[in-house]
Amino acid sequence: VSVVCSNALNRTVKEFSIKEPGKILDKVRDLVIETFEKSESEVKDGMDISLCAIDLKNKNILNVSSPYVLSYLFSRNSHVLTTDINEMEKKFIYENANLKFRTENALSLSFVDNQFDLTYSISVIEHIYNDYSREISEMIRVTKKGGLIYISFPISKEYREDWIEQNIYGHQHEQDQKVFFQYIFDEKTTAEIMRNFTNSTEII
Repeated sequence: VSVVCSNALNRTVKEFSIKEPGKILDKVRDLVIETFEKSESEVKDGMDISLCAIDLKNKNILNVSSPYVLSYLFSRNSHVLTTDINEMEKKFIYENANLKFRTENALSLSFVDNQFDLTYSISVIEHIYNDYSREISEMIRVTKKGGLIYISFPISKEYREDWIEQNIYGHQHEQDQKVFFQYIFDEKTTAEIMRNFTNSTEII
């Protein structure tokens, strides 16, 4: 699915010359559906994709436990602090003048209020058992007034909790010999999440 989506994204931008993020996503969706409609195989895989256009030159940016690719890209023109609760993650980060790593708990960040121009967390809150709202509250607290917060999480028609056998992250909630892995939010729980935080900082 990732390859199909990547090809559709390239076609959308290069072949169809679409520039607006919303229209790009609409066209990518149409192309992906068109591709799989031609296939006889049943596809159960999926992927997240989101786009936004913002000026990130000379900004102060916080990455809360997200994958590191964006940190490297943002650090070309801005100062980026990437964080994770697992101190061992530092060995996977190639720090430079604009990119630093710090061990942080997303539920109780050590930063002062109103410090960052952009705070983002990609595919993280769904892995936090019960307390995912605390992470968003902390992200809002440390982001400047008028700043931006970017979050992503899985949404489906039906709400679901996934439990697994092994604690792959090392800090997951355990119950009845099972380890909590993630929430799949539905429309109702997504609306509840967003209602709690729409009065403070702009959330993408």
